[in-house]
Amino acid sequence: MKARKRPQRARRAAVRRRDIAPGPTPQTAAKLRRDVLLHLYEKGRLRREHLEAAEEIRRIWQAFSRSLGATATNPDTLATGRQGARARQPIEGLTGGEEAIWRNRYRPWAREMASIVCGGTVRVTGLQLVLDIVVDNRSFRQVEGCYRMRHGAAAAHLQTALHLYARIAGWVGDDS
Repeated sequence: MKARKRPQRARRAAVRRRDIAPGPTPQTAAKLRRDVLLHLYEKGRLRREHLEAAEEIRRIWQAFSRSLGATATNPDTLATGRQGARARQPIEGLTGGEEAIWRNRYRPWAREMASIVCGGTVRVTGLQLVLDIVVDNRSFRQVEGCYRMRHGAAAAHLQTALHLYARIAGWVGDDS
């Protein structure tokens, strides 16, 4: 049986619909959040190297998250005693470039940030504060409210943490 051809009028209408793709609905547009870091960079509160450091932190965090999904075991392999697929280590999911960044920049930075306590009445490490803003795209107001910090403290901690990352990466000197 031959496939039926679409009438030319229907094909043209389909092309027109694709050309004028509708944007999000007003309800969806209200829920969309802009990137907090890009907003801070545009306002001049972050420098270029801070933005690059944040993007690299986000990239490494997402690379580790790629391999963190639910997996299933084949019950037949359990019954027969044969080995199934071995459990992968999170580091095995990284590309060569991502692994180098993780070893040389992210890991030393994260170790130092995890030892810095910054917060109000709720104890929070500098690492968690940065991850909340960089990875989860939370605003300063949300972070300061969650950890009961004084107004402006989250911005200062973020700038210091990103500057430390840029210094470890070699993008800035010790004096800047």
